Amino acid sequence: MSYRTRMIYIFLIDSIIVSFAIFVAHWLVYPYSSHPYNDTIIIITSICLLFFHHLYAIIYNLYNKVWAYASVGELLAIIKAVTLTIITVALIQFVINDFTIYRRALLVTWMLHIILIGGSRFAWRVFRDRYITKSNVKKKRTLIVGAGDAGAMIARQLNNEHN
Repeated sequence: MSYRTRMIYIFLIDSIIVSFAIFVAHWLVYPYSSHPYNDTIIIITSICLLFFHHLYAIIYNLYNKVWAYASVGELLAIIKAVTLTIITVALIQFVINDFTIYRRALLVTWMLHIILIGGSRFAWRVFRDRYITKSNVKKKRTLIVGAGDAGAMIARQLNNEHN
């Protein structure tokens, strides 16, 4: 799979997750209420979430990262982008909805975004590490002396080099 194709898939998966999250959050927060806020607000909120998520994802390079080596740094970039997206959408809700913000729905949306977007990135890493391997490579056994950070880094690099 080419780099461009992977980036298109990540963009589409993010779009589905972001569009899906506000409706699930609304359903979770207000399960028995018919309409705590009108449909126009939820549609405007979902469009703003989609637009600002992609804007902040581009700013924090979420589409340019090498997700084969996803780590805590990438997760922090996801958290920053999602948090700024939710804050921006809350400000928009505040302006267009007579100074009212639906905090619980936005909080649940924030949690869903982090779990689902972070999970999709790390799921790709797990899938790649587990199922996409080069079987024709002859592996050599290696002994690394030392148990510090440098030894762990070398072990990871050697392991990833042959996968």
